Amino acid sequence: MSAGTAEATDELTMDLPANTSALRLIEEKNPDIKHKKYRRSLRVVDGLAPEILSQCDVIGYPLFDVVQYQECNDSQTTMKPNRKIMPNCWRFYNASNQLIYEIQRAFWLRLLNPFSTRYLYLNDKQNKKKFVLEDRDTSFWDRVFGSSVREWTITENGSARATIKRISLKKKGETEKKGFFSKLKKLFRSSNWVLLTPGNSPLLCPSVYLGMMVILHEHTHNTNV
Repeated sequence: MSAGTAEATDELTMDLPANTSALRLIEEKNPDIKHKKYRRSLRVVDGLAPEILSQCDVIGYPLFDVVQYQECNDSQTTMKPNRKIMPNCWRFYNASNQLIYEIQRAFWLRLLNPFSTRYLYLNDKQNKKKFVLEDRDTSFWDRVFGSSVREWTITENGSARATIKRISLKKKGETEKKGFFSKLKKLFRSSNWVLLTPGNSPLLCPSVYLGMMVILHEHTHNTNV
Protein backbone atom coordinates (compact mmCIF):
# COMPACT_ATOMS: atom_id res chain seq x y z
CA MET A 1 0.00 0.00 0.00
CA SER A 2 1.38 3.41 -0.88
CA ALA A 3 0.67 6.53 1.12
CA GLY A 4 -1.89 8.94 -0.30
CA THR A 5 -4.55 11.18 1.14
CA ALA A 6 -7.06 10.70 3.92
CA GLU A 7 -10.79 11.23 3.77
CA ALA A 8 -11.91 14.72 2.81
CA THR A 9 -12.35 17.13 5.70
CA ASP A 10 -13.26 20.23 3.68
CA GLU A 11 -16.54 20.57 5.61
CA LEU A 12 -15.21 19.35 8.95
CA THR A 13 -12.98 20.77 11.62
CA MET A 14 -11.97 20.07 15.21
CA ASP A 15 -10.92 22.24 18.12
CA LEU A 16 -7.14 21.97 18.43
CA PRO A 17 -4.99 23.90 20.94
CA ALA A 18 -2.88 26.77 19.58
CA ASN A 19 0.89 26.34 19.21
CA THR A 20 0.55 22.58 19.35
CA SER A 21 1.54 19.79 16.97
CA ALA A 22 -1.38 17.43 16.27
CA LEU A 23 -1.10 13.95 14.77
CA ARG A 24 -4.59 12.58 14.06
CA LEU A 25 -5.32 8.85 13.85
CA ILE A 26 -8.08 7.80 11.45
CA GLU A 27 -9.77 4.40 11.29
CA GLU A 28 -11.64 3.17 8.24
CA LYS A 29 -12.71 0.00 6.49
CA ASN A 30 -11.35 -0.70 3.00
CA PRO A 31 -13.98 -2.67 1.02
CA ASP A 32 -11.36 -3.64 -1.57
CA ILE A 33 -9.41 -5.76 0.93
CA LYS A 34 -10.89 -9.26 0.88
CA HIS A 35 -8.49 -10.99 3.28
CA LYS A 36 -10.56 -13.06 5.72
CA LYS A 37 -8.53 -11.80 8.70
CA TYR A 38 -8.73 -8.11 7.69
CA ARG A 39 -9.93 -5.92 10.57
CA ARG A 40 -9.41 -2.26 9.69
CA SER A 41 -7.13 0.32 8.07
CA LEU A 42 -5.39 3.03 10.08
CA ARG A 43 -3.97 6.37 8.93
CA VAL A 44 -2.03 9.15 10.62
CA VAL A 45 -2.31 12.70 9.28
CA ASP A 46 -1.13 16.11 10.44
CA GLY A 47 -4.22 17.67 12.01
CA LEU A 48 -6.81 18.21 9.28
CA ALA A 49 -4.31 18.02 6.42
CA PRO A 50 -5.17 15.38 3.79
CA GLU A 51 -1.68 13.91 3.28
CA ILE A 52 -1.18 10.56 4.99
CA LEU A 53 2.05 10.42 7.00
CA SER A 54 1.85 6.75 7.95
CA GLN A 55 -0.65 3.94 7.42
CA CYS A 56 -1.25 0.23 7.78
CA ASP A 57 -3.91 -2.41 7.30
CA VAL A 58 -4.57 -4.45 10.45
CA ILE A 59 -4.82 -8.11 9.50
CA GLY A 60 -4.97 -10.86 12.09
CA TYR A 61 -3.17 -10.23 15.37
CA PRO A 62 -0.53 -7.51 14.89
CA LEU A 63 1.16 -8.05 18.26
CA PHE A 64 2.46 -11.44 17.12
CA ASP A 65 3.43 -10.55 13.56
CA VAL A 66 5.82 -8.26 11.74
CA VAL A 67 3.88 -5.11 10.78
CA GLN A 68 4.99 -2.58 8.19
CA TYR A 69 3.91 1.07 8.31
CA GLN A 70 3.96 2.77 4.93
CA GLU A 71 5.07 6.41 5.04
CA CYS A 72 4.48 9.39 2.80
CA ASN A 73 8.02 9.33 1.36
CA ASP A 74 7.51 5.73 0.12
CA SER A 75 9.65 4.52 3.00
CA GLN A 76 8.62 1.97 5.61
CA THR A 77 8.97 1.48 9.34
CA THR A 78 8.80 -2.14 10.48
CA MET A 79 7.49 -3.25 13.90
CA LYS A 80 8.66 -6.62 15.22
CA PRO A 81 7.72 -8.44 18.44
CA ASN A 82 10.53 -9.66 20.69
CA ARG A 83 9.11 -13.21 20.51
CA LYS A 84 6.26 -15.15 18.96
CA ILE A 85 4.77 -16.42 22.21
CA MET A 86 3.47 -13.81 24.68
CA PRO A 87 5.53 -10.87 23.36
CA ASN A 88 5.98 -7.94 25.74
CA CYS A 89 8.24 -5.71 23.67
CA TRP A 90 8.00 -4.35 20.11
CA ARG A 91 10.94 -2.88 18.19
CA PHE A 92 10.69 -0.40 15.34
CA TYR A 93 13.20 -0.42 12.50
CA ASN A 94 13.63 2.16 9.74
CA ALA A 95 14.15 1.37 6.05
CA SER A 96 17.88 0.87 6.72
CA ASN A 97 17.02 -1.76 9.35
CA GLN A 98 18.27 0.48 12.17
CA LEU A 99 16.53 0.17 15.53
CA ILE A 100 14.83 3.52 16.16
CA TYR A 101 12.27 2.81 18.88
CA GLU A 102 11.22 0.22 21.42
CA ILE A 103 7.86 -0.08 23.17
CA GLN A 104 7.47 -2.33 26.17
CA ARG A 105 4.47 -3.31 28.28
CA ALA A 106 4.52 -2.37 31.95
CA PHE A 107 3.73 -6.04 32.57
CA TRP A 108 5.26 -6.72 35.97
CA LEU A 109 4.16 -3.36 37.36
CA ARG A 110 0.56 -3.97 36.35
CA LEU A 111 0.72 -7.56 37.56
CA LEU A 112 1.68 -6.32 41.04
CA ASN A 113 -0.69 -3.35 40.85
CA PRO A 114 -3.55 -3.79 38.33
CA PHE A 115 -4.66 -0.20 38.96
CA SER A 116 -1.31 1.37 38.12
CA THR A 117 -1.53 4.36 35.79
CA ARG A 118 1.42 3.13 33.70
CA TYR A 119 0.72 1.10 30.55
CA LEU A 120 3.69 1.30 28.18
CA TYR A 121 7.37 2.25 28.31
CA LEU A 122 8.68 4.08 25.25
CA ASN A 123 12.40 4.04 24.48
CA ASP A 124 13.59 6.47 21.79
CA LYS A 125 16.82 4.80 20.66
CA GLN A 126 17.87 7.60 18.32
CA ASN A 127 17.52 10.50 20.77
CA LYS A 128 18.34 8.45 23.90
CA LYS A 129 15.09 9.39 25.63
CA LYS A 130 12.69 7.32 27.71
CA PHE A 131 8.98 8.03 28.10
CA VAL A 132 6.02 6.42 29.86
CA LEU A 133 2.44 6.21 28.58
CA GLU A 134 0.10 6.78 31.52
CA ASP A 135 -3.61 7.06 32.22
CA ARG A 136 -3.60 10.07 34.52
CA ASP A 137 -7.14 11.15 33.72
CA THR A 138 -9.24 8.15 34.79
CA SER A 139 -10.18 8.00 38.46
CA PHE A 140 -9.43 4.96 40.62
CA TRP A 141 -13.08 3.87 40.69
CA ASP A 142 -13.43 4.27 36.92
CA ARG A 143 -10.48 1.89 36.56
CA VAL A 144 -12.14 -0.55 38.95
CA PHE A 145 -15.31 -0.60 36.84
CA GLY A 146 -13.44 -0.64 33.52
CA SER A 147 -14.44 2.74 32.11
CA SER A 148 -12.95 3.62 28.73
CA VAL A 149 -9.92 5.88 28.76
CA ARG A 150 -10.50 9.21 27.01
CA GLU A 151 -7.06 10.72 27.52
CA TRP A 152 -3.52 9.39 27.77
CA THR A 153 -0.40 11.24 28.93
CA ILE A 154 3.16 10.64 27.77
CA THR A 155 5.61 11.57 30.53
CA GLU A 156 9.36 11.97 30.84
CA ASN A 157 10.86 11.79 34.32
CA GLY A 158 7.36 12.30 35.76
CA SER A 159 6.58 15.43 33.72
CA ALA A 160 3.93 15.50 30.98
CA ARG A 161 5.39 15.90 27.48
CA ALA A 162 2.36 15.13 25.33
CA THR A 163 -1.26 14.00 25.55
CA ILE A 164 -3.41 11.72 23.41
CA LYS A 165 -7.07 12.71 23.41
CA ARG A 166 -10.25 11.79 21.59
CA ILE A 167 -11.35 14.95 19.80
CA SER A 168 -14.66 15.24 17.97
CA LEU A 169 -15.06 16.40 14.40
CA LYS A 170 -17.72 19.01 13.70
CA LYS A 171 -19.05 20.97 10.76
CA LYS A 172 -17.23 24.19 9.96
CA GLY A 173 -19.07 27.21 11.33
CA GLU A 174 -21.06 25.11 13.77
CA THR A 175 -21.48 26.87 17.12
CA GLU A 176 -21.69 25.10 20.42
CA LYS A 177 -25.16 25.27 21.93
CA LYS A 178 -26.22 24.60 25.47
CA GLY A 179 -28.85 22.11 26.50
CA PHE A 180 -29.49 18.38 26.67
CA PHE A 181 -29.93 17.73 22.95
CA SER A 182 -26.74 19.60 22.09
CA LYS A 183 -24.78 17.40 24.52
CA LEU A 184 -26.49 14.30 23.12
CA LYS A 185 -25.51 15.32 19.59
CA LYS A 186 -21.86 15.67 20.65
CA LEU A 187 -21.87 12.07 21.91
CA PHE A 188 -22.65 10.78 18.41
CA ARG A 189 -20.07 12.85 16.56
CA SER A 190 -17.20 11.12 14.82
CA SER A 191 -13.96 11.50 16.77
CA ASN A 192 -10.28 10.64 16.40
CA TRP A 193 -7.38 10.00 18.72
CA VAL A 194 -4.99 12.95 18.44
CA LEU A 195 -1.41 13.16 19.72
CA LEU A 196 -0.95 16.72 21.03
CA THR A 197 2.59 17.99 21.60
CA PRO A 198 3.40 21.59 22.62
CA GLY A 199 5.39 23.31 19.87
CA ASN A 200 5.83 22.52 16.19
CA SER A 201 7.23 18.97 16.35
CA PRO A 202 5.36 15.85 17.52
CA LEU A 203 6.93 13.91 20.37
CA LEU A 204 6.56 10.66 18.38
CA CYS A 205 7.09 10.13 14.68
CA PRO A 206 3.88 9.13 12.82
CA SER A 207 4.75 5.43 12.44
CA VAL A 208 5.72 5.01 16.10
CA TYR A 209 2.51 6.79 17.17
CA LEU A 210 0.49 4.51 14.90
CA GLY A 211 2.27 1.40 16.17
CA MET A 212 1.84 2.43 19.79
CA MET A 213 -1.91 2.89 19.34
CA VAL A 214 -2.16 -0.54 17.68
CA ILE A 215 -0.32 -2.10 20.64
CA LEU A 216 -2.45 -0.19 23.12
CA HIS A 217 -5.70 -1.22 21.50
CA GLU A 218 -4.75 -4.90 21.46
CA HIS A 219 -3.98 -4.78 25.18
CA THR A 220 -6.83 -2.63 26.45
CA HIS A 221 -9.62 -3.10 23.84
CA ASN A 222 -11.06 0.23 24.98
CA THR A 223 -9.23 2.76 22.81
CA ASN A 224 -11.72 2.28 19.94
CA VAL A 225 -8.87 2.53 17.44
